[in-house]
Amino acid sequence: MNFAGVIGQIKSGDYLDKARVRRIAVIYLLVSLVSFAVLLASSDGFKDRLGRPLGTDFMAFHVAGGVANAEGGAAAFDAQKQYAEHQRALGEETPPFWPYLYPPAFLFVAMALASLPYLAGWFVWMGATLSLYAGAMQKLAPGGLAALLALSLPAVYSNFLHGQNGFLIAALFAFGLHSLFAGRSIIAGIALGLIAIKPQYGLLIPVALAAGGCWRAFAAASACVAAQIIVPALAFGPEVWTGFFETMRSARTEIVEAGAIGFEKIQSVFAQARLLGAPVSLAYALQGAVALSLGVALFRLWRGKAAPEIKGAGLIIAAILATPYAVDYDLVILAPAMAFLIREGLKAGFLPYEKTILLFAAFAPVIARGIGSATHISLGMLALVALFSLVLRRAR
Repeated sequence: MNFAGVIGQIKSGDYLDKARVRRIAVIYLLVSLVSFAVLLASSDGFKDRLGRPLGTDFMAFHVAGGVANAEGGAAAFDAQKQYAEHQRALGEETPPFWPYLYPPAFLFVAMALASLPYLAGWFVWMGATLSLYAGAMQKLAPGGLAALLALSLPAVYSNFLHGQNGFLIAALFAFGLHSLFAGRSIIAGIALGLIAIKPQYGLLIPVALAAGGCWRAFAAASACVAAQIIVPALAFGPEVWTGFFETMRSARTEIVEAGAIGFEKIQSVFAQARLLGAPVSLAYALQGAVALSLGVALFRLWRGKAAPEIKGAGLIIAAILATPYAVDYDLVILAPAMAFLIREGLKAGFLPYEKTILLFAAFAPVIARGIGSATHISLGMLALVALFSLVLRRAR
């Protein structure tokens, strides 16, 4: 095939027929399962061969929940108490530290998980949230092939290995938007309001609901967020919020601004600017300008007459792109947005380059760290921009 033919295939996406998509999904799912089996076999039942706890980031949930169970909710935000528990659990004097960076409402989940042994807690957490994710994705796209694609998405394995809460956030977006478009406004508002457990992804939800005139869902989401503020204060004391805000201040300066975990892991405009050497002030200015532009675009999208699938995809993609802190494993949250775009493509026809962009967005999370380290280019951020451009093209 000549160069023009290759470009034509990339543009049309005809190389991604149903049979090939199924083969790619099956192969990646099998590779993931084998990799997971090797990881478990090479571990000691708690640490992997590199000395890290299985589920890595789940360590933060389990430790914070254990501290809260023993000493109260406010203690869960004490970094010294958290680190002392890391030392005890890992049996090391200077172990790696996985800080707890979630709002007080999520402590109820962490405390329940911490009542189980570490490995059991990780499996219960992953099993429960993966099931919610799979069920919510079936609401958007029923069928065997859709289920295969949802489970084989590369970011699924990444989120699983990190023990993170991306499955839960993706499920809440999927179920919330499905319920909203089906006319179940109260249920939709509660689901979307629960996204406040990872608050950086909920900032544009009020914009979309207000622009779309979804006032019952807006009220339900607001009530849900209010409950997540009040109930932990009643259960643990108001000081739990003081601890949380102090933790957020430290996280902002050390992780977001200084890049303690590595800017190549963070898929945002802010991190891209920092990867290229921009000062913090310029990176914030660029991120702020993008967030403001996304807010305006999203308001117009939800105010207009675009298909529900396009509005849903736009909200999810904009929600991730608007925050300065979106880690690569969090891109599993894109799954319902991609399902919406595929649904619209199957119904109305795919746009030029749309299939190729969807394939790129599917695999970007698993190669973003390596490419970011080598080239200082954030593939995840580029995938988000490309997907949002598809949304705007379809809206027009």
